[in-house]
Amino acid sequence: MVDLVMRGIKTAITSSFLGYNENDPMPKVGDYSIVLDSSKKPVCVIQDKVVEVMPYNHISRAYAYLEGEGDRSYNYWRKTHDEYFKQEFKEYYQTRFIGNELMVCEVFEKID
Repeated sequence: MVDLVMRGIKTAITSSFLGYNENDPMPKVGDYSIVLDSSKKPVCVIQDKVVEVMPYNHISRAYAYLEGEGDRSYNYWRKTHDEYFKQEFKEYYQTRFIGNELMVCEVFEKID
């Protein structure tokens, strides 16, 4: 993922709305984040340009393309994200992922 961000290919990320709370607040437009590599070393700064909450099954093909993964197709995005969220919901939320859960969709820009 870090390589895709560094090359400007990945400009979006999706996370479960359930993962946010008072200790881990939802991102807002204008927020900055530090991207870490696999060794936990900072490699760049990104800034949120768009933050939307929507049902998973309403995420568009255009947004999936911005995530920059695989062949950038919606089918690739959907397959890998279905797998990821099925595991996450089972492990962290002790519930089944069915595909209409609320997601936080962030579009960002690499700053440095």
